[in-house]
Amino acid sequence: MKCVKLFAVVLTLLTGIVAGWLSIMQATPVGASGPTSLGRTPWQMYRPSPITGLGPFSQHGQVSEYASAPAVPDANAASWGPAPNGSTIGFSVPSRLSQCWTQLDFAFFQTLVDIPTGTTLSSFTIAFCGMDDGARVSIYNSANPSGLVIPGSYVFLGGSGTTNLATYVVAGETNRVVVTQVDDCPTGNNLQSATVVLNGTVVVANQAPTLSASTATVAVNEGQPASNTGSYSDPDTGDSVTLTASRGAVSKTGTNSGSWTWSLATTDGPAQSGPVTVTADDGHGHQVATSFTLTVNNVAPSLSVNVGATNSVYYVDWTAASPGGGTASGVINLPDGSAVNVTFDALNPDSTHSSFFGAQTSGGTNFWSPSTPYVSTEVPNAPPTTDILQLSGGNATRYRVTLSQPIVDPIMAIVSLGSAGNTMSYNFDSPSRS
Repeated sequence: MKCVKLFAVVLTLLTGIVAGWLSIMQATPVGASGPTSLGRTPWQMYRPSPITGLGPFSQHGQVSEYASAPAVPDANAASWGPAPNGSTIGFSVPSRLSQCWTQLDFAFFQTLVDIPTGTTLSSFTIAFCGMDDGARVSIYNSANPSGLVIPGSYVFLGGSGTTNLATYVVAGETNRVVVTQVDDCPTGNNLQSATVVLNGTVVVANQAPTLSASTATVAVNEGQPASNTGSYSDPDTGDSVTLTASRGAVSKTGTNSGSWTWSLATTDGPAQSGPVTVTADDGHGHQVATSFTLTVNNVAPSLSVNVGATNSVYYVDWTAASPGGGTASGVINLPDGSAVNVTFDALNPDSTHSSFFGAQTSGGTNFWSPSTPYVSTEVPNAPPTTDILQLSGGNATRYRVTLSQPIVDPIMAIVSLGSAGNTMSYNFDSPSRS
């Protein structure tokens, strides 16, 4: 059968008595918040197993056949799945039956119809096309919480629509519409189209929004803000789309379409690296998401000396040293009369004491004179005495300096490092407190 566009007949309610009764049926409880726009969810489908050993029946879609129909699942039951076509149903499959009128194969289809508060209900119909062998309509709402099978809703093989169902739906809320379709003969099983028509207007199925990101990869150094942008759009002009992000913050322009901006203050790389998902929700059961990859690069720490030309550097006065025993001690005398005690240890890999080359703790050659090589914009003064520790080369020895209290901006004054053809370096461990 070829499906053609159907126009529902609008049956206007004229009498004051009937119109007044209808207004009571439409009443919304005080403080209730009903739908603000007309729309419906896409058709969903539930198809149980066929039933055999019945009848015999004498008419396709006979009303008595529905007495054998299984119970309609709850609106949120897991047994519901998408119909072949969310807008029209589009159900057309080979029959699972082997005999006519002694076997029945039921299929259920549901859609949730939002009818705004204050809507005048003149007509409400379901227009069918390409249907066999029969169908009926049930309505679930506040007036019929357990569902009402509407007597005038039965449609038989080749039928095109129901009678006016306006008196059974309620404005200001969501009305659940369930179509029960039955196949009673093995010549095909079809319900190609079911259109919801309110006051002569086809109620279209709500559609999912679209969402996209401008870039698939965002890379920043730790400490820098990360950001991305994108766009979203919802074909249903009455929808208000909400955007959320799996981490960071996302903001948007517009209500049902516009652009979005995401941002995150990074602090630690690469720990903060990974996927970021932005989700759009239209408030009518549709959610879409887009993801991108965030890379937060680890940045090596930088050392800056906070000493300036107006400050002074106070060096260790080495008072005792045992190069062969791998120990030395001294003191930093501060201008306020306080002192910081300093110990030095040369250690083997097993933490036993090693040795170092030599030491000057009182007198000797003043390697710090002239002072010019040791003075800069960051270090205003060189060591004032001849005190010095002479370290030995090699990678096996670890040198440990212990202070009796914390100091600010430690400086290591070096006279000579390495020799011709030999590269020398010091690896400084992180300071620790005890």
